[in-house]
Amino acid sequence: GGGGVRFTNLNINVPAKDYRISFVSTLVVGDTSEPFTIVLNPAAPTGIRVVCSPVNETAAVAFARQPVVDFVDKGGNRRHLTGPTPEVAVELLSSGANATLTGRAASVGRGDAASYTNLAVDKAGGGYHLK
Repeated sequence: GGGGVRFTNLNINVPAKDYRISFVSTLVVGDTSEPFTIVLNPAAPTGIRVVCSPVNETAAVAFARQPVVDFVDKGGNRRHLTGPTPEVAVELLSSGANATLTGRAASVGRGDAASYTNLAVDKAGGGYHLK
């Protein structure tokens, strides 16, 4: 009633500035909203993301570049942990070589990241992946 239309449950899931909504009708001239900004609703961490990986390391020597992971929400945004700090385990996925990941393969997440200090692979080879 009252000559207006009300929309419910509209949402935009990508944060950005200067969004505008265009209203179109077949009976009357349409219009466009004023620009507005969508911000991300802070969400709890739901996953981890690798931010630093070993590269061209030497067998049986602690990686010069140790792995670092951060905690992210469903949108992939870095999040700070506020509750219990989880242990983040890492394992070696190899390319068929019978290699072993050595060092402390678990790290306690602190704040918004978990890092490792003494990981190494005991055999030379290629195609190694950390999970």
